[in-house]
Amino acid sequence: MARPKEALALVVDVSEPMGAASLLERARDLAQGFMSNMLREGKKNDEVCVLASGADSTDNPEFTEYGGCEHVVVVRPLEECSAETLLSVDQEDVFKKSSTQTQADLGDAVRVARQMIIKRTAKKKYNRRIIVLTSTRSAGLETLRSAVDEIKAHPEIKITLVAVDASPSGNVDDESDLQSFAQSIPDQLCAFRSAKQVEERLLREHVGSKGQVAAYRGVLRVLNDAVGFHVQAFTKTRRESPPSLKKVSKVVVDKDETAANDVNLAQVSRQISYTLPDNPDAEVAVDDIAEGYRYGREVVPLSGHDAEIATYATIKELTVLGYLDRSKVPLWMNMGSVNFIEAMPGLERSNQGFRAWVQALLELNRVAVARFVPRDKGTLSIVALVPYKDEAHGYECLFSRELPFEQDTRDFSFGTIKLQSLTPSTEQKAAVDALVTAMDLSAGIKVEDQASSASTPAQVRKELFRPEDTLNPFLERLFRLLLERAKAPGSALPQDDPVVTSFYKPNETMLEAAKPALEQIRSLFKLEHVVDPKTGRKADGEPAAKRARIGAAGESKENDGEPQATGIGVVQEADADASASGWFDADKRIDAVGNVNPEGDYNAMLDRRDKDLSEPAFHGMVKQIDLLLGPEGGEEFHPKALRCVEALRKGSLRASTETDFNHFLRRLKVSCEPSFWKRVAAANLTLISSDDAVAVSGVSAKDAADFIKENVSRNDQAGALMAPAPAVPAQDADFDDFD
Repeated sequence: MARPKEALALVVDVSEPMGAASLLERARDLAQGFMSNMLREGKKNDEVCVLASGADSTDNPEFTEYGGCEHVVVVRPLEECSAETLLSVDQEDVFKKSSTQTQADLGDAVRVARQMIIKRTAKKKYNRRIIVLTSTRSAGLETLRSAVDEIKAHPEIKITLVAVDASPSGNVDDESDLQSFAQSIPDQLCAFRSAKQVEERLLREHVGSKGQVAAYRGVLRVLNDAVGFHVQAFTKTRRESPPSLKKVSKVVVDKDETAANDVNLAQVSRQISYTLPDNPDAEVAVDDIAEGYRYGREVVPLSGHDAEIATYATIKELTVLGYLDRSKVPLWMNMGSVNFIEAMPGLERSNQGFRAWVQALLELNRVAVARFVPRDKGTLSIVALVPYKDEAHGYECLFSRELPFEQDTRDFSFGTIKLQSLTPSTEQKAAVDALVTAMDLSAGIKVEDQASSASTPAQVRKELFRPEDTLNPFLERLFRLLLERAKAPGSALPQDDPVVTSFYKPNETMLEAAKPALEQIRSLFKLEHVVDPKTGRKADGEPAAKRARIGAAGESKENDGEPQATGIGVVQEADADASASGWFDADKRIDAVGNVNPEGDYNAMLDRRDKDLSEPAFHGMVKQIDLLLGPEGGEEFHPKALRCVEALRKGSLRASTETDFNHFLRRLKVSCEPSFWKRVAAANLTLISSDDAVAVSGVSAKDAADFIKENVSRNDQAGALMAPAPAVPAQDADFDDFD
């Protein structure tokens, strides 16, 4: 169900008392915060009006038609919220300084705002709100009492009174006219907030305000067509994407200032044309273009009919395939968003069966594995249906988590650590336990209980970094930047607000409590710089993001400029002052095979879709194998070298470099240590034969089997086989556009 449109009236007190202590400036900021939230939602039909109460002049429809309602100015009528509406709060003279009026007739201002909303939204589905921004001691608060009966007569319009000078907790003394007025009206019609409470709420007001649309409505089949329950599913969690960038004409925007506020005036369109590589001037018609999939080094074209047949035909369904113990579905088996599944309302027998089934899963500690297709011809996925019961509210439901297929999982190989010296002591483990306990987020920190009505609020513990309390700092930073840019295009970038930084930085109170544990860890774990065994120097200023890597390709430059191999497997540490945040600045794409994780780098280069790196990946992997088996290596690096050879053979079948691999393996057989070749033979890493790849010629399956069994001396035919591998032919440019 889509969220209804909103009609919001902002009433700002501009009387003389608001000029003290920058109260008017704070009221302007809060008004812009409300409008900024409407703009970031992107709801085109949300409407807002801005009124000034206590102004020196009068300009409102009630005064024009009936008289009265003096010193109330309608700055912006009720219209679609836009950047121009937001900027009016800064640009209009009535908001630049307080008036000479000693009081604001807030009752008249609320009356004008209410009539504007009623005339505009009568008999339409709207959320209607009036927000009054004033002070706790405003001389015009008494005028609100005259509007109490009218407020109660229109319960569809909610009123919020915001005191810009109230204490952060919202607790002001009992004599405050503003608070006493709010308490005289039912809570659902009128509420009292401090400016601090409003600022915190503005950060979260947009969260969850979007209308919830069912991801699935249908039957949950637990035994094919024999047993099923009517259910509906809604999205519980999903990664929120930032707004997309809109392309506009800079020429039009520079010439016409109004175009900056209306994307339609400067919007540009994109047209794509296709040409032949050998004749760029000849355009190819869209009807003459075929699509295809890359298959090895070739592209297999598919016609429209072929593509339709290749698509997996699905129908809308949610069918249980079986059950697993809950421990068999770990948290890492989650491919993305999570759906909330409940029984369809109004169907008692189906609801009763659904509740019994969920309770059975809970008692048996099981999850259901189901086939899920949200709509006809939709994408098929396998999901785990995890049971849940809310004891406080008394309902049962399921949470569905999408499970990975075999192609979605990634395997990683790691070396084993068998050194006794690396086993932590009892004292070291106890110190780390103390640190983990000290930084327990569930224990939280002590804060004031906002729900307490006592004059001195009680202290309660608040859990830190709860997902429902933690906003995405990137999105908050982005929208704050857009707000500043809308107000002043040439202004400097705003600094991060402390509220926003608290979403991604450890809590200071928690860090203070963890200091003793940190000091104990420093004393028990002696961290030292790694010294290069050849040069006797410490790490030479590698970036913090790369402080746990070996020098590029295992080489470092000496004073004479000649490349020298560094100790393989030696971790070089960056300067001690490097920030941990640098780890997140590392390059995302791999362009060379390093010697920290050569298998991973090699496969990552083969997976690149923006360019063909099969040739540099092959030669880079060969180079790392030679380093591992060379003078700087040793028998302790033979297992790692063997994994590299295995990865190179598998990758050669993917990248069509079978001939190069066979040439390399022949060279390796006569150049490596006999002990290493025994490992190769035991792993059956032999030549790639014509049975393995069609492109291979001259190597049969028997030849490959005989090759791995032969005992060739290291010096036999060494001269012929030590020649460099032939270069890989360049890829046909005709296929460069197919990814």
